[in-house]
Amino acid sequence: MSFGDLTARRSMFREVARHIVKTDRESRKYGVTVDTAGAIARALEQAFKAGAKAGVAALEPRGSSNSRARQPQEWLELPPRPRAALWTICLWSLGSDTPPTPELPVSIRRQSNRWAINVETGPGHDPLTTDYGDRTIRPLVKLDLLEVTDEQGRSLRLTDLARRIWQRAVAKNPMLLP
Repeated sequence: MSFGDLTARRSMFREVARHIVKTDRESRKYGVTVDTAGAIARALEQAFKAGAKAGVAALEPRGSSNSRARQPQEWLELPPRPRAALWTICLWSLGSDTPPTPELPVSIRRQSNRWAINVETGPGHDPLTTDYGDRTIRPLVKLDLLEVTDEQGRSLRLTDLARRIWQRAVAKNPMLLP
């Protein structure tokens, strides 16, 4: 990954921070010696070097008026829990081929306090099903990755932005696919 793009650097180092926290929690849980301070120091040093390498011209304030409306453009810019849900939805509906295979009919429907995701896989096959909470699905709607398809707001579908992000992510990192 190139460190030249500010949003890519931010996303990358958020992932590094999540990894440090996860490692710290797991290590403490099992009584393993932890060097969290060292891991944080190494991550900060890496972030500083990447920022210095990119130069001052690459800096933009977070709230600057020239920044886009914070629509994610890359896979790593998505929050982790909604990203996992979007991964499931995209994998089930768009498939793993590039160019994509014909889309499978995916229904994302509100059921009491959960969002049920069902994919009809064809005659003679059981449908793929899973569900997610509102705190996982709502950010995808706010980021324009899922759109409401009925008046009651109980049905959703993938947007073109979500399809583009998925296709770019798969092209850059085939490890996203099973």
